[in-house]
Amino acid sequence: MQDNKICEIPGCQKNENTIIHHLYPRNYRCNRRGVPYNGRQDKMILCIDCHRKLHKTFKNKELFNLYNTKEAIVAFFSQIK
Repeated sequence: MQDNKICEIPGCQKNENTIIHHLYPRNYRCNRRGVPYNGRQDKMILCIDCHRKLHKTFKNKELFNLYNTKEAIVAFFSQIK
């Protein structure tokens, strides 16, 4: 867990129990699959509640194909709040 970081979801922005969410799920981001791994740019900080909601809603394949940018994830959360 990342302490003293703020959840990047507008309207949430909790700063306790945050974790790093990989925009490309770990099992999909290796180069042999043709997925560019671009270091720090493929991560965002989420609180544990937002991270759980994201992974309960979508399978890794859906996250890889549809929700692999910060903008897409923020748009998802703006629809459910």
